[in-house]
Amino acid sequence: MVNRPLRQMGRGALLVLLSLAGCGNAPLYDDPTGFVDLVPFYKAGATTANPNAGLPLILAPKRGWVGGTRIEYYDFGPVGHVRKRDGKGSEIREPAYANVYPMYFFFDSQGHPMFAKPVYDVRSGVWHMNGGSNPVNPTPVAAPTADQDRKDYYGTVYLLRPRDVLYDADRASSNFQRPVIDVLGSNSVDATTTGLWEVVEITVKDSGYQPDSIKSEATVKRGISQGRLSQRRTGKVINCPVVDERTNVIPSAMANNVPRPRIQVWYRTRMGECYLANGWETLGEAVDEDQPTTDPANLRLFGTAETDKRVSTLDAFSYTVGAGQVGETQSTTAAVGKLYIPTQIVGSTTVRFVGDDLTVALPRHKASDAGGYSPIAWLWDLNVSPDTKYQPGSIKDFANVDQTMTGARDAATNVLTNNIAILGAATKCTTNTDCKWGMACNLMPDETIATSVPDPGSTVVDMMIAREGGPRCDVPAVGYGQYCAAGVSRCEVQSPTGGENDKRLKAIGVASAGPTFTVHATQATAQAAYDDTTKLSMGVDPKDATRVVTAAEQATAMAALPGLLTTLNAAKAKSAYYDALGYTTDLAGFGYFCYPPVLGTSNPATLGGFCHIRCDSGASSTAPAKVTVDFDLGGPPFSNTYEGEARCGGLNLLGYKCLPTTAGYPERQRVCMRVCNVRNTIAQNVALCDYQVNQKADAAGNPSTSFSFSDGQPARSAVTGQICSGVTSTATCNWSAEFEPRDPAEWTGP
Repeated sequence: MVNRPLRQMGRGALLVLLSLAGCGNAPLYDDPTGFVDLVPFYKAGATTANPNAGLPLILAPKRGWVGGTRIEYYDFGPVGHVRKRDGKGSEIREPAYANVYPMYFFFDSQGHPMFAKPVYDVRSGVWHMNGGSNPVNPTPVAAPTADQDRKDYYGTVYLLRPRDVLYDADRASSNFQRPVIDVLGSNSVDATTTGLWEVVEITVKDSGYQPDSIKSEATVKRGISQGRLSQRRTGKVINCPVVDERTNVIPSAMANNVPRPRIQVWYRTRMGECYLANGWETLGEAVDEDQPTTDPANLRLFGTAETDKRVSTLDAFSYTVGAGQVGETQSTTAAVGKLYIPTQIVGSTTVRFVGDDLTVALPRHKASDAGGYSPIAWLWDLNVSPDTKYQPGSIKDFANVDQTMTGARDAATNVLTNNIAILGAATKCTTNTDCKWGMACNLMPDETIATSVPDPGSTVVDMMIAREGGPRCDVPAVGYGQYCAAGVSRCEVQSPTGGENDKRLKAIGVASAGPTFTVHATQATAQAAYDDTTKLSMGVDPKDATRVVTAAEQATAMAALPGLLTTLNAAKAKSAYYDALGYTTDLAGFGYFCYPPVLGTSNPATLGGFCHIRCDSGASSTAPAKVTVDFDLGGPPFSNTYEGEARCGGLNLLGYKCLPTTAGYPERQRVCMRVCNVRNTIAQNVALCDYQVNQKADAAGNPSTSFSFSDGQPARSAVTGQICSGVTSTATCNWSAEFEPRDPAEWTGP
């Protein structure tokens, strides 16, 4: 077996290869020539000073609807298509189909895949399919149990923690062949490329072939012509647009247990990546679909004998061109769908309402699923009357749309098509038992709505139902101070009234950030009023059973009962309506928020943040009290003045303020963080943050009263593990995401 490229081989291996070359059978090998650079294809926005300015660094999920169900999708941007022709053979302004190009996947002579299974990074939520020699699992090995080893493990940044090399037991190998392509996809110079690929099986007949030696289509074709490789066209198509390695594709909770890896590929001897938005089901399957696919043992790749198991997640068509065996070639194309975007034209201004895009079909997950889906979407406008104020969420199903109000968004001579890759649909829920794969029922899945002022006459829950369809299965919620990231974990933005988090936040004394939801409290009030009046009507004072109730009081109470009963029944009906949707408790406006946000403007590529107590910077706050603390660390003494802000617990949480203070950040999405002034040494900066949360002695005489900051966490007298960092005038105590996950023994939580 050839284990290394030619320039790294020993003399014996070199002689073998030279002898093969002398027989006219040169090894199937390409020298690597670097990496794919997509910057030239993103010229818009680029400048001479910054040629990378046009390159998208963030690709975040967008929201839409299919048949009244919330979906999320990626928009990979404009792609090509082939237009229809009229009876005279002239092109018309309507797409006919999308071109599909081959992506070569390699298999050994036994039919085993030579490419790697998807592997999951637990911190970022990103899937990978890497190749080459000894690729490593992106998720580190489990932490050691020995005290010092465990401390060293968690004291090392996540990227440097030990990892296992990937191993294929079927082939008894840790060497993997990356797939091969010959066009760059949606941003190629070729205007007909789309990001769609036909899965072409390449079987390697040469037992001495070293995986990943072939890096170009030219060498693939040479191997086929020499009989050393065989090819089988599957006719099954995947959607895997080429993306730059610098582009951060934000995971979605609507992936629904379907791996969507970044696949390393070879393009004309250069290495690049494509993002498998649709098509895992074409390459492999879950062993048990009810269990998380993040477990590598629960994933398997299809072999060459399992062509019938491959599911084409999108509509594609294969047909034969030419006549006779010599003249026949197989061609594969994909359908073109439509995406409708609510649009309103007022005067000369065109407004498109994001978040309510409509399409009509979902990707297939099983062969029995309905067809009709294509990620190549012709962009259409759904025109809303300029005399109507558009209500978000008012249009959720294209079946209810007046189609005369739609029109193609084409410009000049261009017909506009984008690669719109639907990730999946929301799973509605009322409790956690409705969710699988470690997900949980999120009653307030849109954090913007959950922290906004409701429309007049509506509650925050009404807004969530109208605009988002209500509760849906989501990534699990984590507690205060724990790592949160899109597609990985979330913070409980609105804590149910009377729940454990609600109790803890009230005990600390932080102010409600709002908004509130008081339907059940209203019912309780109506019930109490009816019960008390009923007792009065019967001659019993509900507040003083020994007092004699007069006849006039009884008569007044009796007369009031019908009205009170009507009010009570209405309150019960309202509560029952919300209960059936999962909103069984009220919301007092307390909760947590992830900071810094994943899409923060200061660091758009940030991996995630931490759950902090939510506050409202727009709420009134009394003048802060101040406490000055002297520190002695064995060197020059220094002091720090901590303020207590009422919105963040006052003197219960010394130094905590409602941040950030910059304009443009939603007021109810700000969080309580300890401010600090950066000092000269790390020890000083740690001391500023590790200082006890308050100077209030508890009942046991301890110098600081302890608080539990969220459900499942013990009471703490200090928040440790942070360091004072940032610009001096606005520095805060922060955890470092580079060390996530932290040792749960040091920071416990749900």
